[in-house]
Amino acid sequence: MDEKYVGLQNTMYEKRHILEEILKCQQLRSVYQHVELLPLESFEASAPDRYRQGNDNPHTLMIHRLLFEKDERTSLQEQEERLALVRQELIKENRKGQDKLDRYDKLLDDFVLATAPLEDALKDDQTKPEMETDDPAAQPDAVMMDVDTEEA
Repeated sequence: MDEKYVGLQNTMYEKRHILEEILKCQQLRSVYQHVELLPLESFEASAPDRYRQGNDNPHTLMIHRLLFEKDERTSLQEQEERLALVRQELIKENRKGQDKLDRYDKLLDDFVLATAPLEDALKDDQTKPEMETDDPAAQPDAVMMDVDTEEA
């Protein structure tokens, strides 16, 4: 009888221990509970068939939702990396174009500085008093007018 009583006590202890472990597992808060997942409706609408099969068990459903979320985030990360590379290439091209424009700007400034003496000489020629004559044919405007009237 003592043997059976000790066996019963041992079984009761194991039962209590297992129930405590179950309670601990149910109260356990894990990282996945804080992960923002797609709503269930969106998951069912956009997930491939391999994630939607066998989801009658809540545990399996959660695993499939987590795997789908992981795949989606991985693909978005890859897309972000590809776009970052494209962005770097565009920045590099813009810098080349800006360098080219800067060279043209410097060449234009050098050209303007080089033509300054010519511009001054032309201004001096324009400001010199012209010979005044009474003959309208001697003036350039009049000559042009005569040519125009003759052609007409």
